[in-house]
Amino acid sequence: MGEDDEDKVDGEPIDFSKHTYGGLGTLHDGARLLHNPWGRAGPATFATMQRRAEEQHAWVPVPPQFKESLLPQFGLHPQTAALATMMCLGSRNIRMRTSFMDTSYGFVCMAPERNEGRLVEITALKISTKVGLKQGDMACINVGECVIALAEGVSRATLVRWPELSSHPSSAEMLGRTVDFGGGEMAAASRKQRTCAACGQVWHQTMRRCAACNEVAYCSPVCQRHHWSRHKAACKRARERERLKYDPTVIG
Repeated sequence: MGEDDEDKVDGEPIDFSKHTYGGLGTLHDGARLLHNPWGRAGPATFATMQRRAEEQHAWVPVPPQFKESLLPQFGLHPQTAALATMMCLGSRNIRMRTSFMDTSYGFVCMAPERNEGRLVEITALKISTKVGLKQGDMACINVGECVIALAEGVSRATLVRWPELSSHPSSAEMLGRTVDFGGGEMAAASRKQRTCAACGQVWHQTMRRCAACNEVAYCSPVCQRHHWSRHKAACKRARERERLKYDPTVIG
């Protein structure tokens, strides 16, 4: 995709803190897409951010015994494996989910039964690119929104993901076993997790802070604007505390 062909909203390049391919609601009903998202990016709303936060709940911590097997099998550093999460497709008839990647993630696909074909298909919405993952296949996905779905005829599969830490890159170094279709540069993650004060999204990337008090973090300007009515009083108190701290007329 060339620079002139890049998706834009009102003439502005796609910024996932401001834009979305998911519309105002969900993209799917658990089994199929409800509308075609490609080439239909639009402004993000607070409902968008709430949806992304809800999507994160599908990713749960990897059990300790599974983390132990990840280390030797996929060469993950202990600090990287400690941040690994997993998502199961096929349970409760959920064959498809959407997910927002706040940073670059390494992925591996697994299934309870041996299967030689594709288990899962992951589609990056920004560049309309799809990749199929077989048992044990790895992929590296950059920042953006994607659709993750079971391949036709597959009843169940599990995806394990981990953030690509700047201190301990993993799948980025295993190019022979990795597919990168994020359409952008790698975004190295931090071990520290930040939580948006408005929608509750948890990121491995830096979040913007309230410029007035520097005490709360937000994943987007959308969330910051939405949260201001609730934060305004606390922000004022925090600024007052900071002012008194350096006021020479105040005797503490």
